[in-house]
This record gives sequence, C-alpha cells and structure tokens, in this order.
Amino acid sequence: MSGKGVVGAIIASVILSVGITGALAYFLLPVVFPNITEEPPTYEDQGIVLQSIYYETDSAAVIIDTDTTYEKVPDTEVNITIEQNSRIQATFSGDFRLAVDGSFKGGCNFFIVLKIEGIGNRTMRIHFYDNTGPYPTTTRVFSHNLNIGYQTEGLSAGTYTISVHWMSEYDATGYAQLNLAYPGSNRTRTLLVQEII
Repeated sequence: MSGKGVVGAIIASVILSVGITGALAYFLLPVVFPNITEEPPTYEDQGIVLQSIYYETDSAAVIIDTDTTYEKVPDTEVNITIEQNSRIQATFSGDFRLAVDGSFKGGCNFFIVLKIEGIGNRTMRIHFYDNTGPYPTTTRVFSHNLNIGYQTEGLSAGTYTISVHWMSEYDATGYAQLNLAYPGSNRTRTLLVQEII
C-alpha cells in the first residue's frame, strides 16, 4: 500500500470514528443524562441577590426559664428597604448553650423566632428533658449550633424589620438558662438578610 493510501485510510478512519461517536452521543447522552435536553434555569428560578445585609455580634444574650413572654434577642435586628415584588431571604445563626443546675428536674422548652415584621416568622424549639435529677451541686451545659431560615414571596416596596425573639414556655423545676453569647465566650450570632428577585 502506498503512503497516500495509508494516509487516506487514517483520515477515513478518523472521520468514521468521529461520525459514530457523535451519533452515539446524540442518541445516548439524553438517556444517560435526561436533564441535558432541558432548558437551563432562568435567573428568576435561581434568584438574583440585589442587596445583602450581614450583621454579627457577640454581645451578651441570656434568657432563663422564668422569662415566659416573648422579647427581642438583644442586638439582633436589621431593617431592609426593597423594591416592588422583591423577596426577602433571612437567616439567623448562632451557637446556643443550655445550662441546667443541680436542682433541675423534668423539662424545659425555649422558643427562638426569626420574624419579618408584618409578614411572618419561623420558629425553632430548644427542648431538654431529664427526669432522673436532681443532681446536687451539679450544673450541666449543652452546646449546639442553630440555624433558622425564612424566605418570603414577592412583597410590596418598602422597609421591613427583621428581628429575632425568644421566650421560655414555662418555669422549669430548678433553674435553666439559654444563652447565645456572653462576655468572653468567643461566640457570635449572625443575621443575614438579602433582597432577591
């Protein structure tokens, strides 16, 4: 076979291979990856962030089981002004510590509420139960992360207040305390508020 014949055979082989691979990809890729033929998501589906407000604090925030009416968590409030039909997405996060003293017995419930004034809220319950006490002179401390998120539908243009509230459901037997930070704790709580469309 001459040199031209070998080169021609190689070129024909490459063209045939590309043609077969292309045809297989065209017919098999939609079977293997069914979403490949769908339209890509629009910006409206994903949400475009028009503005973000991030607030972080380590100021003291403590509530005890006798605090049975809702009150604002100190230094945890943000105002945001939005355009017509924008949505608000808010996220509150922090590290809470629940402490119960040696005389504690039974249960306690604390509620933490992320609230968008005039629109709605999301509530998280922190619950502890132990019916084996009391434990004289023993204080037990439990620490966990918390995260509460809330996204609205489209809203009217204006200024909205986003805040966090908390309360104890009832006065427990013994002493129970919930804190989100205290001086020297090296812990913070954060509030992230975004306007999205």
